[in-house]
Amino acid sequence: MQIITESDFSGVDENHPWAKQFKILNYSQGGYSMIPHNFFRNWLDEEAQIGTFYIGKCSGLGVGSIVKYDAGIQNLRVGRYVAGGLRLKFLLNGQHESRTISMAMFSIYGLGLKNAAPPPIY
Repeated sequence: MQIITESDFSGVDENHPWAKQFKILNYSQGGYSMIPHNFFRNWLDEEAQIGTFYIGKCSGLGVGSIVKYDAGIQNLRVGRYVAGGLRLKFLLNGQHESRTISMAMFSIYGLGLKNAAPPPIY
C-alpha cells in the first residue's frame, strides 16, 4: 500500500500512547495524523497490497475504519484537519460501468453472462 502525506512528514511514531490502535504519522513542523491499524483491506478482507492513500496533516480516522481496494489504480484522498468517526467504511470499486441499465458485474456470476455495454453518447 502506498501512503502519501505532507512534505514535512518526519516518520512514524511507534512510541505514541495511541500507537497500539493507530499508525501515527509525525510532521517536523508539529502535529500528527492517525491511520487505524488494519485500515487497508482488499475484497477478500486481507491486507491490501495495491492502491494509494493520501492523508493530510493533522487528520485521523476512527478505530475500526476500513478502506477496501480492488485495483491498483484506485486511491483515497483525505485532506488536512479531517476527523473521521469510528468504523467508517470506504468502498472503492472502479470496475463497474455506472452508465448502464444495471451496475451489476454480470460476468462474475458465471452462466456466460456479459457486462452490460454503456449507452451510446450522442
